[in-house]
Amino acid sequence: MDTSVHVSGPIMYSRLLNKDIIIINSEKIAKDLMVRRSANFSDRPVLVTNVLYAKPSTSIHV
Repeated sequence: MDTSVHVSGPIMYSRLLNKDIIIINSEKIAKDLMVRRSANFSDRPVLVTNVLYAKPSTSIHV
């Protein structure tokens, strides 16, 4: 299996099965990215899993 993981503070990069995955483990950084790059994400539909399973104090970004 092709896997690699690189961690730099609250940001983790992983490559799993030829897919690049970036995990932001900081709510502040995630919100900053969403605000600055909101035009990139604005046309995406609402995730049903967020509506069904997310608690009010939980942030889920995919």
